[in-house]
Amino acid sequence: MDIENLHRRIKAVAPIDGVSAPDPADKSTWRVDFKDEATQQERDAAQGVVDAFDVAAAELPDPRIALDEQEAAQAKIDAQIQADLNMTPAEVNSTVDTLFAGFTGPQRTFLKRLVRMVLAAARKVLR
Repeated sequence: MDIENLHRRIKAVAPIDGVSAPDPADKSTWRVDFKDEATQQERDAAQGVVDAFDVAAAELPDPRIALDEQEAAQAKIDAQIQADLNMTPAEVNSTVDTLFAGFTGPQRTFLKRLVRMVLAAARKVLR
């Protein structure tokens, strides 16, 4: 059983500390630990999620969650690209020296110039 899926769905309707489902086939063994501030309406909504939760269907990935994960991954990539675009010449030098430590001095110098040119062109295009 995908307990994380159940947890996410309940957490969407009520403030909780956690969820337990020792026997996935027997909902009477399932427990939701609510935060103190959970209202009765939120507790009822959470019970509705538990009642409607289909263990067999929950094993299939929720496409909305997959999309959220893709968006999060894309946001992380976008942030890294932005950080790379903002690199100073000293940061470029340090990065090239670290990543290409086995290269000769002239090879690293060439790479540093190349990286600076690519960053300058990318800044013009992307900004």
